[in-house]
Amino acid sequence: MPDYWPGGRKTARLTRYLPPMTVPPPDHPIVLASGSPRRRQLLEMLRLPFRVMPPDVDEHVLPGEAPDHYVTRLSRAKAEAVVARAPGELVLAADTTVVLPRTRWKCCRACRGKPTR
Repeated sequence: MPDYWPGGRKTARLTRYLPPMTVPPPDHPIVLASGSPRRRQLLEMLRLPFRVMPPDVDEHVLPGEAPDHYVTRLSRAKAEAVVARAPGELVLAADTTVVLPRTRWKCCRACRGKPTR
């Protein structure tokens, strides 16, 4: 893996955690399981071949569900939904949520949600 991303930013800290990356061939692009404009932008910045396939999943928070469990569950659900429509392809799925500081979190569990611009 190179020491620098395009644009010259040093990635020394990242290389300790990420395995070597292989760019998929243009005829087998990554399937992005997301309708997020930001995730699309990130893949474009990396110049990786990809196509978008938004998943159709219920994104409601389960009662008492912790934020980390919520994003993990949702990421898996998105991946599974898209893998079923794109079998054998490399699928990239992720989720993001916003959580208020713990002191406020105890007061209002409903105060989290999708990030906005």
